[in-house]
Parts: sequence; structure tokens; C-alpha cells
Amino acid sequence: MQGWITFALLLLTVLSGALRKIKIHSYLATLTLFSSLLHSYFTLSFSPSCIFILLFSFITFLTGFEKIRILNRRELHMLFGFLTFLLAIFHVYPFLPFQRRLEIMKGEIVLPPPRYSSNTSVEEAIFKRRSVREYQDKAVSLEQLAQILWAAQGITSEWGGRTAPSAGGTYPLEVYVVVRKVEKLEPGVYLYIPHTHSVATISKGNYSQKLMEASLNQKWVSDASFNLIIAADFSRTTQRYGERGIRYVYLEAGHAAQNVYLQAVSLKLGCVVVGAFNDNLVKSYLELPANVQPIYIIPVGIPLK
Repeated sequence: MQGWITFALLLLTVLSGALRKIKIHSYLATLTLFSSLLHSYFTLSFSPSCIFILLFSFITFLTGFEKIRILNRRELHMLFGFLTFLLAIFHVYPFLPFQRRLEIMKGEIVLPPPRYSSNTSVEEAIFKRRSVREYQDKAVSLEQLAQILWAAQGITSEWGGRTAPSAGGTYPLEVYVVVRKVEKLEPGVYLYIPHTHSVATISKGNYSQKLMEASLNQKWVSDASFNLIIAADFSRTTQRYGERGIRYVYLEAGHAAQNVYLQAVSLKLGCVVVGAFNDNLVKSYLELPANVQPIYIIPVGIPLK
């Protein structure tokens, strides 16, 4: 709440400055700086973005005093005010498209649209949910894969809200797919893009065996029609919540995994969450960026029984 109060004060400060309401602008600038310090103190949030916001806020505050003799004082005041405002937007809305990590996409594939109703009630899905480790050697449909991905991290609102709750709407999760047998989709490694409900090709080829080896030879990983890998860029959450944000990311991964379980029941598929794996091998096989860490592997397939 303190963070949102600070952001609201900053917006009012910028607005009053643009309207040349000097006295109101001065009062609001003082309140904004004080609120920023309180927010950082109580949340213990001293990420690089927080430090720069505080630094730029202080410089903006100082250059606002006419009595201070600094060359191009007014221009510096406006420049650092703009930089403070820009950094604050990045800090509050880290999921915005222009701040997201840029990927080298080698072929983006638009998925079939998700459906929002089925013949399976939520209660029935919860009752029937089980960890399934034996699968038929058959391909699942592209529609089933698309539905599972949507359940994990799909967009459910105009402003970007997703199927799984996220602390502060920071959305640190990235969902990768290792495809073995999916209709109309070549074997390979793909990254799910929630905003376009599509997958981007990372690499082609059957990586199921390698993923199984990285998962301490758990056979169901190689037997599954496809594997979801729920990974995360922890900095998206920790830059706002500090060290406690690490806990929030793991909680969010759990929310997404349960969504996958329940959606699998509705689709008459089976899945199991896997937490035992070699992080470095998984990162290497999937070509994960250095700032993205794997959390879950979820094999999905058609149940044997």
C-alpha cells in the first residue's frame, strides 16, 4: 500500500509541475521523497531500481530550489524528474511489454484460442486430481497443449492479469515446453508468450531424453507427450519486495502448477510435478537466460490407465 501511495504522490507531483502550480508542486515533491524513503525502509527494498529512484528523486528535489546556483538548474530538474517518473513506472509495472526480456525468436506459432468452459466442474477436477506418472505413447492435440499453457499463465484481463495470482502483478514466471509428441507441432523447445497466446521456437529436436537425464532419470519425463518447465526471473519480484519476494515467486509457481493439474483433469490428461533435477543441465538444454531459473518440470500426457 505504501508503494502505491508513493506512486500516486509522484503522479500528482508531475502533474502539478506540468501545470506550474509551484507551491503545491513543492509540497507534493517533499511528500513524495519522504514517502519513498518510508517505502524502502519498511519493505527493505534496496534493489538497483529503488536506489536509482531514490537518488534521482533527491537530485530532482534539490534542483527544484531556485536558491541553489547550478548551471542549467531548471533543465536538470526536468530531466531527473522525467527519469524518476520513468523508473517508477518500470518498478511498478515490470510486466509491461517494453520492459520484458527480449528473446531472439526463431518462429512464433499462434496457438488455438483457449476455451473458458467445459463439462468438468471445479469440484470434480479437484476431487479427481492425481499425480500421473505413466502415459500412453500417443500425441496430444495442439488444442490440449494450448489449453494447458493458458491455464498456467494465460491472460485473463485487458490489463494483463493472468490465470495464476502474482505478488504485485510482477509476473516473474516463464513457461517453457519441451515437446515430444504434439499434433501439428515439431519436437523441440518452445517458450510460451502469454500476451499473444503463442509459442516461440527456442530450438528444434527431441530433448525429452536429455531432460529425463537432467531430472535424475525419472522415466515419466521422457515418456510424456510434452513437459512444461516453469521457470522464473526472480528479479521482477525481488526488485519490489526485496528478499521476501523470493518466497512469493515460489508460491506463484505453485499456483500455476495447480492450475495445470486441474486443467489436465478437465482434458482427460495426466501430469505430475517434478522438483528433483539438475538446475544447470536444465538451463543448458533449454538455453535459459542467465537471469531465469527453473523451478518445476511438469510431464503431461495421456494416462496409461
